[in-house]
Amino acid sequence: EVLVTNFKSFRNNLGKRFLYDKKADPVAALNPFFNVGEKWKTIRSDIMSGLTHHKLSSAYTIWKTCTEKLGKLLSAQTANGSSIIETKDLVLRYTSNIMGEFLWGIET
Repeated sequence: EVLVTNFKSFRNNLGKRFLYDKKADPVAALNPFFNVGEKWKTIRSDIMSGLTHHKLSSAYTIWKTCTEKLGKLLSAQTANGSSIIETKDLVLRYTSNIMGEFLWGIET
C-alpha cells in the first residue's frame, strides 16, 4: 500500500531523519524507506518492476511448498524427541531453499 497507493504522500517520508553512512551500509542506501525524493522514486521503480502479479504468484507457490517442507522437518525433529533446534542453521537452509527455487529453479 505504501509503495503503490500512497505513493505521493510517502515520497517525502521520514527517511531523511535516519542518519546512516551510505558507504558503511550500502543495503540501507538501497532501501526506499531510507530515501526521499527522486532517489526514493528511482528505487521504488526498480523494486516494483520485480513485483509483478505473475512473479508474486510463483513466489507464493514456492514459499508455500518450502514452508510445508519446513513444517514436516520440524515435526520429524520434535517427534524424534529432539527439543533443541539450531535456528540459525534452520533459517539459513530455509532461505537458501526458497532462493534456490525462486532464482534458479533448483530444489535444494
